[in-house]
Parts: sequence; C-alpha cells; structure tokens
Amino acid sequence: MILILAIIMINDKIKKQNSGDNSTNLQAENIVINQGITTTEARDIALDIYKSNFMKLSEEAATIALLRVESFTDKFIKKTFEENVNDKFQSPGLQYALFNAQRECAKSGDKNIEDILSNILVDRAREDVRGLKQIALEESITIIPKLTDKQMNILTLNYLSNESYFFANSINNLKIFLSKWVLPFKEEIEYNSADLKHIEFTGCINGISTSSVKGAPQNNIRKVYAGLFSKGFTLDEYTKDLGSDEKYIKLLIKCLHDAEKYQLNAMSTSNLGSLYKDVEYDSDEKKIIMEYFRRNIMTSEEIKLFFIELEQDIEFIFDLKNTQIFKLELTPVGAAIALANFKHKTGSQLGWPYWMRNA
Repeated sequence: MILILAIIMINDKIKKQNSGDNSTNLQAENIVINQGITTTEARDIALDIYKSNFMKLSEEAATIALLRVESFTDKFIKKTFEENVNDKFQSPGLQYALFNAQRECAKSGDKNIEDILSNILVDRAREDVRGLKQIALEESITIIPKLTDKQMNILTLNYLSNESYFFANSINNLKIFLSKWVLPFKEEIEYNSADLKHIEFTGCINGISTSSVKGAPQNNIRKVYAGLFSKGFTLDEYTKDLGSDEKYIKLLIKCLHDAEKYQLNAMSTSNLGSLYKDVEYDSDEKKIIMEYFRRNIMTSEEIKLFFIELEQDIEFIFDLKNTQIFKLELTPVGAAIALANFKHKTGSQLGWPYWMRNA
C-alpha cells in the first residue's frame, strides 16, 4: 500500500522530511511516501502535521497544547483502525481537516469536543468523493468548538424528531427511541432563545420554520407510523364492509391499544403493500383497506399521553417554549454536527438525512 502524505506548511521556513522504514522521500514542501503503515507510524504522521503547522507558543502553553493534541490524535487513530478507514491518510484534504481538528483541541482542552471531532474526522475519512457531505464534515470541524453542549443537543433533538423517527416502528422501538435516544439530549430553551440565535449565526440552521405541521415530534411519528397509534375497530365493522373471507381476516391483528378490537397488520402505508403479496385484491378492496388503516388514529394529545406513559421524563418535548427546537431547519453542517453528537452520547451511528443521502 502506498501512502502519500502532503503536509501543508503554514510556516514556509520549515522544510523537513520524516519517514518510516522502507519509505521513499520526495522534497516538495513535505511529501512522504510510505510503503505500508502501522498505528505507530500513523500517530507519528498525525503529530508531525500538528508540530509542523501550529503557531509557536510559550514553552508551558506548548506543552499543554501538545498533550491535548496527543490525546485527541490517539483517540482518532484508534477509531480509524477500529472502523477500517486507516488507509485514508494519503488524502491532503483529510490531513488538512486533521490539522484543523488538532488545532481546535489544542485550544479548547474539552474532552467532549475531542470525542465529537474524532467522530467527525472518521466520517470524513469515509467520504472519498468531493461532495456536500465531505464539505459539511470539514466545515463542521471549525464550527463545533463555537457551540455549547446545549446547542449541539438542540441540533440532535431536532434531527431525531425530523429525520430519525423511522426507527420507532414498534411500541418497543418507540420506547427505546424516547428513553435511549431522545432523553439523553434533554434541553429546554426560553422564548427568543439566544442559543437559537447563536446556532443560526454559526450556520447550522437556516432559521425557524413557520410551518404549522412542523414542530411536534408526535405528529412526525404518527404521520409515518399511523398503525402504531391505531385505536382499532370492531370485527363486525370490518366484515360488514369487506366480508368474512379468510383473505380479509388474515390482514388483521389485535389492536395494540385495545385487546377487544382489531387493526391492520401494518405500521405504515408502505407496509400495506406487503399484505397484498400472496392474494389479489381489487382497487375497491384496497381503498376500503386503506380507509380502515387510517381509521380511529390517536389525536396529538392522546399520543402525548402515550409517550409520557412509555417514558415519563419525555414530557419536555411537549413544552410550548421548546417547540422551536423542533422547528429548526438544519443545514448540512448542522446535520453533520447532530450526527456526531449523537454518536458521542449514545455510541450508535445514525445515517445522513434523506435529503443528503446522494449529496
């Protein structure tokens, strides 16, 4: 494996070469070609990038800064090997992003920022193609240190409400979604929050949506998973409209919220298609089935009470002043930070929002 490392020099008076065993050096500012790479070599390379570029500090400050950078670099290198992206060090863009992250860690000394930036860099290492995701990840490196933990939590809460509710596709998963995913980011804001104004200033949001349909997590989940909130219907109602033939009965399950009633065996409208897999239903029958799927769904207030029954501490998402959190319009940078913060706090990886999957 050939690893080409182009070190961008801030101080053009510094011209030096470092190489490991079995390597070939070419002088052009600093380019190092390494045949193969170990974790030790990767660490040396990463620290050389910092030492060759960072401003000169007093001896005491420089020592503190280097200790912070070494801590961050060790964490980053470990993650690249764990997630199998350690072969990406040859990218000049990644090296530049690494230096920016090292510089921010040297200044802040914040362990949370250190962990979040290492997550961002690992995600950046995966993005080989110069696209919107790669750009967003690189830009977020200098934005993250400008945000408080609270502000990053606000971005993550917004993301979970507007982009990741699809994980709540059963009552059990909904409970996990609320207690393990949403609750760790619990935040409350005031009206005309300075936090929201600052988040907008940093370029993480485009503003606050004025849409009447955005801002309530329970409505987002209900829109996608109506079947999860069905209050059911009687078997007599159903058979009166469709008949008691087995092909109609097989579409039903006991209602999730009322054992004396039934509902369609589908959580979302897209699930209905799988119910028609083995039996032919004409268009009129499908229309009636769809009507029953949409029949007797919980109101927003009923869903609120159901959420609180599943997780009592989730009530903060229904506080009127907090609704602005869920109305934010995230930019690509805001989405990147929300994802990195989520991984930092939960250890789990979320995918990019649908509107950025092919960006």
